[in-house]
Amino acid sequence: MGTLTLVRHGQASLFSADYDRLSALGERQARLLGEHWAARDVAFDEAITGPRRRQRDTARIVAEAYADAGKPFPEPRELADFDEMHAEELLRTTLPSLVEQHASLRAMMTELAETAGQEQLRGFQRVFEAVMRMWIDGMIHAPDIESWQAFCARVAAGIGNLRDLDRKGRRVVAFTSGGTIAAAMRAALELSDQKMLDVSGVIRNASITEIAVSRSRMTPTLFNALPHLPDPSLITSR
Repeated sequence: MGTLTLVRHGQASLFSADYDRLSALGERQARLLGEHWAARDVAFDEAITGPRRRQRDTARIVAEAYADAGKPFPEPRELADFDEMHAEELLRTTLPSLVEQHASLRAMMTELAETAGQEQLRGFQRVFEAVMRMWIDGMIHAPDIESWQAFCARVAAGIGNLRDLDRKGRRVVAFTSGGTIAAAMRAALELSDQKMLDVSGVIRNASITEIAVSRSRMTPTLFNALPHLPDPSLITSR
């Protein structure tokens, strides 16, 4: 049985022109993770990233911390299976019409526009979850965007394709996103769609989740851990 370690990317740049870019805090979170692992001689046989810039940059910063400590880290390879769900595209293309159709969502958007700071982040999360629940329930028609079911199947297949995990003691680290990690937990624990969405909402930036994997089963052994971020001011979800 091998181990798949899933790392959520560091904090991205929400509410900026380019979300898919680590914030200064996100870069620090990634650096602290790399330093934490390197200091404890945590070794991996393989490193994977999803295709998003925020995922690749998190892997790069972790690898740089290893190099600065004189420790080896495998060259990451990019796998589309570990991409995030296409929520950004879904929001961009469907939110305007959804706001017109649903008074509750319209009220959330009005409140969001009038807030800042942590209240703005919480407001965005409420909007995000409301749209995701509509998507899961089949209330949103978006034929050009990967469906919820296809996303979950893609992540499960991606883990299944890591055949080398069947080797005893083999360790693979994947730098990915919160939705992808939640989809992995769904596959491991047979979670409902709604419960998976609940799980995705609590996954912290730069957090560590571990799953023991064999050909016959997947067993989570660690979830959403942040041993490298002892200062609460460094802990973020968005």
